[in-house]
Amino acid sequence: SFRLTGLGSTLVNGQRGPVELAGVTGTVSIALSDGDDAVMFDGGMDRLTLPGGLLLSMGGGNDTVQADHTIVSGRARIDTDTTNARDRDQDDTGDAHAARAAGELNGADSVTVTNVSFLGTVSVRTGRGTDLLIVDNCRFIGSVSVWTGSGADLILVERGDATGAFVPEFNAPTHLRTGPE
Repeated sequence: SFRLTGLGSTLVNGQRGPVELAGVTGTVSIALSDGDDAVMFDGGMDRLTLPGGLLLSMGGGNDTVQADHTIVSGRARIDTDTTNARDRDQDDTGDAHAARAAGELNGADSVTVTNVSFLGTVSVRTGRGTDLLIVDNCRFIGSVSVWTGSGADLILVERGDATGAFVPEFNAPTHLRTGPE
């Protein structure tokens, strides 16, 4: 089961306060609007399992994604770029369209994954802005694709401890792309 809690004035499924979700077997899909958003997955010592995968679209702003002690069984897509598929497929008008076109909604995004097992393909896209991606003690079974876009970005893949334990494991092709579209 999952407990979702919105901070401040954030609503979860249209309501205030924590929302309990039990029996989740499909893909966990989270789509947030523009603003400075934060999403955290932490399974603690029990490990949180996302059985169908993860689709996470953060919208524009300075966004933070943290995952720790989690297993993602299906495909994982983490998108903090405001030009993601959701935005491209919509016909924006007015101020939101102008802000996106000017790059004003592309923020300093941070994605940190620690002690996470990704069993399917993984895609991370951060877009323009000064972005940070940290990978520590993770296991990737499927292919990995990372695109940080333009900006002064930093990708850190931790090498493990002095004993050689806790070394990230990549079992399929890994593609890193930085720079403008």
